Parts: sequence; C-alpha cells; structure tokens
Amino acid sequence: RFGQIVGRVLAAKQIPFTALDVSAEHVDFVRQFGAEIYYGDASRLDLLRAAKADRAKVLVLAVDDVEASLRTAETVRRHFPHLTVVARARNRQHAYRLMDLGVTLLRRETFLSSLDIARQVLVGLGMRPKDAERTVRTFQAHDEKRLFEHHNYYTDQEKMKSLAKDAAKELEEMFARDAAEQAASQIPDDDGRQQAA
Repeated sequence: RFGQIVGRVLAAKQIPFTALDVSAEHVDFVRQFGAEIYYGDASRLDLLRAAKADRAKVLVLAVDDVEASLRTAETVRRHFPHLTVVARARNRQHAYRLMDLGVTLLRRETFLSSLDIARQVLVGLGMRPKDAERTVRTFQAHDEKRLFEHHNYYTDQEKMKSLAKDAAKELEEMFARDAAEQAASQIPDDDGRQQAA
C-alpha cells in the first residue's frame, strides 16, 4: 500500500522506477500497468543489482516487515552508499533502528494520517481550522525534533520514559504560551466581544 502510492505518483509524473516485491500477487498486479518489477527479497544483493540499484538515485524502502526492512537498509547502505534512502518506519523503535543504519529520511507509517485525524477532531470540537492546523504542525515539529534528539537513548527504557515526560510537559507549556499570546492579542469590540488586534 505504502510503496504503491509512491509508485503511482512517479508513474503519473512519468518518472521511471523499478519495484521489488516479495508478493507474487503484487508483482502480477503491478506488471499489468507496465511497471518494471522484480519478485523477491529486496535485501538480496543479487536482486538489487538486477534491479540496477547501482544506477538508481533514490531507494524507497516501503517494506512492511521490520526485520526485512532493516536487512534491506543494511545491504543498501553497505553496497550502494550513493543511494538516497527514503524509508517507511512502522513505529518509533523501527525509526530508531533505521537511523542506526544511517537512514534519516523516514516517515512513520501512520504518523501523518494520525495528525490529520487529530486536526479534524480539533475542528469538530469547535477549534478554528487555522488554529487546529497550527496546533497539529506545532505537535509534528516538536515530535519529529524529539525523534532525532532522543535517538541515542532509545535502548535505555528509563531514560526514554523520563525524556517522554519532559517532552510532554514542554509541549503543554508551548501550547499554554500560545493560548496566552492569542488571548493577549484579542481586544474587545464596542459590544464587548473579542476580536483580533
């Protein structure tokens, strides 16, 4: 699902790509649309060479299985260091393990869709759309910054718990300051209602 969307965008822009998949069913489906696709484990060096990874510019690592993803990332980083790797991470732990291998262009698979749902929930609860958008973007920037800052500690559970509590408090304080600044920028109109300054 993840890789198919990337492939559809590339195909729509007429950017050639080669796909690798361990599902024979997916291979047969993608071939119907004229894409070049190989069946097999993308962590295998011979398959990556057959797919011309040595001539590729970018490798999109959209493998669902965490261990297979890590094996592929390790093989690619070792044998094709010129390749820019953009990876799907199932969760924060997977992201950290990819970062251990030098993969820093990554997206946690449900993170962006969860942020979109959070934005819709805030609007549904009565928040103005632009305020909901700003809230979600603030949260996203804070969380992504924290992901990279905490990478060196991810194997220390106690340290990670402490860092998570500190980060949650920091985020609450950021939102409280933002709310106070917004309130201060409101001035009453002639009827006593608040309006933006």
